[in-house]
Amino acid sequence: MKRIQIESALSSLGCRKLHYSLWRVPKKEIRSALRVTRECEPLVFKRTRELLRSQIDFDKEIYDLGSVAIIAYKLLKGETGKRNAVLRALRRSPRIKIGQSLYLIPYLKASKLESYKGKVMLQDELFDFLKNEGVNAHRLTHMKIIYPSSHKSLLRLMMDHESLTCQKMTLALKRLMAKIERSEPQELPKLMKILSAYNVRYKALRGTILFLYNMMNVDLRFHLKKAYNSLILCKKMYNSKILKSIV
Repeated sequence: MKRIQIESALSSLGCRKLHYSLWRVPKKEIRSALRVTRECEPLVFKRTRELLRSQIDFDKEIYDLGSVAIIAYKLLKGETGKRNAVLRALRRSPRIKIGQSLYLIPYLKASKLESYKGKVMLQDELFDFLKNEGVNAHRLTHMKIIYPSSHKSLLRLMMDHESLTCQKMTLALKRLMAKIERSEPQELPKLMKILSAYNVRYKALRGTILFLYNMMNVDLRFHLKKAYNSLILCKKMYNSKILKSIV
């Protein structure tokens, strides 16, 4: 079924479109809406009063993300500066992309939020950042995923993304190290800027990976370690080049 047909069918059920692929569905029409969207791997959320902690146990095959926030935003064509700022902010967030400009963020209570301030960008900080940047953004909080009952595929999506980010950074740093090794003295300042940018990216990645480990029992530190080792080797190579240029 094409997208326009799906949207027409959902509208006929009394559903209201909130954002691209995010819809508000009348409770009595949930089963019908699932039938309409079955080929799109739909998710169903409901608002809860209490905050639910994630429960993830790979040995027991328990995959429950607990309470989440949904953050959606829209950018106009040509808003390149805002787009780049949003991408930088998202790098600091333990998020799952579930649609166009549509993300799930773990929803934590205030005391937990405070302990991660400055380390990762969670629901309130990310939303406030978007609004301060003048981005058209909306959020839903205290949400729980009720369909599917197992959140394994969503968790795998997050893990694969962060693992791939580590791998890409590791490879990029190895390429940078090769450039530094064969560089001329006048090229070093430019290479230092690139190295500094990767250092910032690594700190953001480290915050996300440690959040996943401490809060969600997801251990991707092995991939992070590879990126860290490449970063350290890159810094050593750069410092060696600086010393040689002075001598």
